[in-house]
Amino acid sequence: MLCLVVSAVGVALGGVWRLVTIGTTAGPVCSCDGTGQAPDIQPAGPGPAVSLWLARGPGRTDGSRRGRSAMQEQMNKQLGQLRQTAVELGLGPALKLVRRTVLPSARRNAIDDQHLALLLSFVLQEDSNCIDVGAHRGDVLKSIVLHAPRGEHIAYEPLPHLFEYLCLEFPTVTLKQAALAEKAGVSPFAYVRSRPAYSGLRQRTAAGAEDVEQIEVVVEVLDETLPPEHRLDLIKIDVEGAEYGVLKGGQKLLATNRPYVIFEFGAAARKYGTSAEDMYRLIDGDLGLRIFDMDGTGPYTLGTFRRTFDSGNRFNFVAHA
Repeated sequence: MLCLVVSAVGVALGGVWRLVTIGTTAGPVCSCDGTGQAPDIQPAGPGPAVSLWLARGPGRTDGSRRGRSAMQEQMNKQLGQLRQTAVELGLGPALKLVRRTVLPSARRNAIDDQHLALLLSFVLQEDSNCIDVGAHRGDVLKSIVLHAPRGEHIAYEPLPHLFEYLCLEFPTVTLKQAALAEKAGVSPFAYVRSRPAYSGLRQRTAAGAEDVEQIEVVVEVLDETLPPEHRLDLIKIDVEGAEYGVLKGGQKLLATNRPYVIFEFGAAARKYGTSAEDMYRLIDGDLGLRIFDMDGTGPYTLGTFRRTFDSGNRFNFVAHA
């Protein structure tokens, strides 16, 4: 049985640091009540284990900005090492559970994933046509195929190993080993080996924090690959900050069909020079779609959308007529 332990075990650099141990054990799963007190932990049985200082909790705020920056960089590097080791040991799913326990953004993402699953079950018909941009391992694509088995679906995934995996798992889907943007061609692509979901046309992770390999990928423009009369009911876009370029390159198709647009829009968009105003005016203005968050709050005004983007509290949205 998998054992996840998250406990406050010491005080360092002015704040509480939490030690995360991921491994296998024949005993019960351990837990922490969140008070900072270490729980009783039964001895672990044989199997792989990974331990690392994971997160700095509440503590004193003294110290120079340079010192805090160096501490954050060190923590980022350690997190990257942990993720890579966990994946190599086959403990990727366990690490995901740990992140959802510790990080508010990961908890928010988990809730949004649940709401997305509900949304797909409500809005998709058996013959709905969908596009999945940034399909990764096909988590969303699986729900699309389940709820719209007679639809014509297209999925984009530029990473070679993930594209090959999708080809095996989704034989009825038209799969394209390419990225989408506003301009077609061949482009450098930051493949984050230690965290593939963070890969993109521009590197969003801090230098040295992750194992990043620069590769080249084919880039297509949606309006150049599909005619405006192609019926499109839903498009999901999760491309680590490059969402604006995908939408801009598919403006004719989207304006004609006005589909449900499920998109991520967070801090990574700044790497592409995209502001909240840019995204809002494209979706709400040019495409005529109203923006909601995954809790159903909305429609967002420009001011609300800007404040939400600046706060970083929410980064998953859905737009529709």
